[in-house]
Amino acid sequence: LLTIVGGIHPATPGFRTVRIAPELGNLRKLNIRYPHPSGDIEARYEVSGQGLHVQITLPAGLSGTFAWHGKTRSLSSGTVTFSVQ
Repeated sequence: LLTIVGGIHPATPGFRTVRIAPELGNLRKLNIRYPHPSGDIEARYEVSGQGLHVQITLPAGLSGTFAWHGKTRSLSSGTVTFSVQ
């Protein structure tokens, strides 16, 4: 569930960076927590219309990318909230 539906994957060896690319299927909402050596990665997704509302929290020192339907966004440690169409 965490890696397939939630889309959380190590992007580089040693999980120094993360790639988050959810595949929600028919789900309208999903809240997940993924253990990482530096602390938990948390993601909240909510589909509305053709868009996706996202809140992601990465532990200190972790960065990565978010991808959904061909659109990407850089992520850094801390909490970020955004929407993608």
